[in-house]
Amino acid sequence: MDYALVEMKPDQKEYFEQNYMALKKELENVNSSFKEMVEKSPRKTFIVPHSAYGYLKQIGICGLSPSSEPSQKQLEEIIMKAQEENI
Repeated sequence: MDYALVEMKPDQKEYFEQNYMALKKELENVNSSFKEMVEKSPRKTFIVPHSAYGYLKQIGICGLSPSSEPSQKQLEEIIMKAQEENI
C-alpha cells in the first residue's frame, strides 16, 4: 500500500490497511446486493437521484451532478416517463 496517509504516518500503516480492506469488502457487498436487486427486479428502468449508474437504464433526477436542481419542465418529464414505464 503506497498512499499519502502511510507516508504521513508510517507507524499507522497496518491500521490504514485494515480499514481499507474492511471498507473495500463492505462496498463490494453493497455493490453485489445492488446488482442482485437490479437483476431480480421486473422493471429495468430506475429513477435515481443522479445519473451515476452507467449499467442501469436510469432516469436521473439531477443528471450527473448531484448538486444541481431539476427544472419544473424536467420534473414534469421525469413524472411522465415514470408513468409510461409504470415505475
